[in-house]
Amino acid sequence: MARSRAMRVPGVVISRLHGTAVGLTVLGLLVVIDLPTDWVLAGSYVVAPLITAVLSRPSRTAIVAAITVAATTLSLWFDHTPTSTLHGGVIRIVVSVCVGAIAVLASAVRVSREQALLRMTRIADVAQRALLPQVPAVAGDLLLATRYVSATSEALIGGDLYDLAETPFGTRLLIGDARGKGVDAVQRMVTVLGAFRASADRFDRLVDVARHLDLVLSQVVGDEDFVTALLVEYRGGDITVVNCGHHPPFAIGPLGMRFLDDAVPALPLGMGSDPESASYRFDNGRLLLYTDGLVEARSRRGGEFFSLDEHGSVLLSGDVDAALESLVSRLIRHTGGRVNDDIALLLADRTGAMS
Repeated sequence: MARSRAMRVPGVVISRLHGTAVGLTVLGLLVVIDLPTDWVLAGSYVVAPLITAVLSRPSRTAIVAAITVAATTLSLWFDHTPTSTLHGGVIRIVVSVCVGAIAVLASAVRVSREQALLRMTRIADVAQRALLPQVPAVAGDLLLATRYVSATSEALIGGDLYDLAETPFGTRLLIGDARGKGVDAVQRMVTVLGAFRASADRFDRLVDVARHLDLVLSQVVGDEDFVTALLVEYRGGDITVVNCGHHPPFAIGPLGMRFLDDAVPALPLGMGSDPESASYRFDNGRLLLYTDGLVEARSRRGGEFFSLDEHGSVLLSGDVDAALESLVSRLIRHTGGRVNDDIALLLADRTGAMS
């Protein structure tokens, strides 16, 4: 069974109950401030339902609006200023009722839009999962796990991708990131995935696979469109890395942690990429392939980038699926629950190498 999971990072959400409390607190503060001023601020009570409308649902906004109207009406009994005429009191109450109604309507519109966005987000997640392949849990003597972390900033489908092919030349892995988001990025992602599946077992050299992907993509994209990609081939304890403008793989093993960045990155796919390969010994350990959303994720306080050198050791704990789960949990804590770019992760482990 494939160890693959797509997940959405939870955002920072103010509960609707708290929104109601904020509105009532504002109303209470206005009343307290108004006590020694002969109730000259009663007209400002309408601020409370407006604030509640931004944070809470229509029914609770209506409750705050009703309390506001009641408070405005009661204030007239104690207002003995020259402006406290019957006509002025009626105007205050009418304004309070009208603003309360507007607040309830605004809350209803906001909630409706939020629900529509939530439906779009769920559809985008389902579509992303349908487009990405199901990477097997075992390929040769490699154990594998994947994750796709959706950004919280928008519901558009991203262009992050990964795939695996078992070929006569070894197990070949692909991870990539199409420029942009939305339909255009998805089209580039699908083009690269299709070309990889068609060519992974045709060429004995991994660089030729990469050049074929570049050729296919360049025929369907514009001059400023591209896909960064990383291809890795595992065969008999050796790995070959071909980098087309992507972040290098991150290796974790008995000799420590390091980025396999000996090969100079070539141009991304679709831009005339002509990469070279680099070879490494991979007797045991784990290898993480990732898209830039991981290492470019910033903390909410200070804006520090997420560091694999600092957090990469968690990838040694448990099986590959649990290790990726731990890494994503650390990422969420680092960013405060807000990831601004989609992230694709693929973790490979030599079978039996870790316990």
